Amino acid sequence: MSEMLSNCARELIETSPKIVQAFRVEMRTGHSSELTIPQFRTLRYVQKNPETSLSSVAEFLGLTLPTTSKLVDGLVRQALIIRKVSSLDRRFVTLLVSPLGESIVNKSRAESQKKFEEKLSTMSENDLELILKSLSLLNQIFICN
Repeated sequence: MSEMLSNCARELIETSPKIVQAFRVEMRTGHSSELTIPQFRTLRYVQKNPETSLSSVAEFLGLTLPTTSKLVDGLVRQALIIRKVSSLDRRFVTLLVSPLGESIVNKSRAESQKKFEEKLSTMSENDLELILKSLSLLNQIFICN
């Protein structure tokens, strides 16, 4: 393995948790605190994958089916997610984000984006372009909903 490759992998391992932690802090302390991180991730996944299954959500979150079911039950009670019986198989239930859920998840994303813009505002245009290009490349490698 080349030294450059090793350095990139090490920096990715060191930096990723810091970014996730900054997002968690923003979700807890910012105006987006209406949602927990697991709730946000669930809503966002279902938003991007309408009519998905509970097992798909569990796989994405890395949680067990019972834990995911409890999480989704809470979002259903809050009217943020809608359970829908599949038109193809009545035994199969799909998930959709409700209009209220759409509103809340979009608001949370916008508020978090604003906070990250503030953090990035001290950087030069060249550095921002470099970050954007790097993130775009990483997004292609780490494909996951």
